[in-house]
Amino acid sequence: MSTTQQKHEKIVRQVLKKNSLGEAVNTKVLQGYGEVNQIYHTRTKDRDYVVRLNENESPNQFIKEAWCINKASEVNVPTPETLVFGVTNNTNYMVLPFLEGENGSEYKNKLLLWETLGEYTKTIHGIKVKGKKKKKTEDQT
Repeated sequence: MSTTQQKHEKIVRQVLKKNSLGEAVNTKVLQGYGEVNQIYHTRTKDRDYVVRLNENESPNQFIKEAWCINKASEVNVPTPETLVFGVTNNTNYMVLPFLEGENGSEYKNKLLLWETLGEYTKTIHGIKVKGKKKKKTEDQT
């Protein structure tokens, strides 16, 4: 186990304890399932969690992601509930419930998978957001 992985597993234990989610009984890195974040599947006595860690992005990263997850859920796109997010030891974290299922890369019926993802995308694109519109510059026209 690398020093970085040991450090992350320690942070995972601290996050669970800090947020009264239980004591980690087993924690394993989920290799290949995150390009930006380090992702861990953590089991406690009572429940399984996914803990996402990131040391390189702004603390606002998970605030934005939690908002997006909540908005997608409001329009009936299946999403895990964001249980908690924050910063500890200069590491951003987000905790979600672990959901059993099949990873899309391993799903047999690719056509059905893509059709379903397309429907979810269409629904998500219908979510109204508030914010500033960027004015087009001459280079963008």
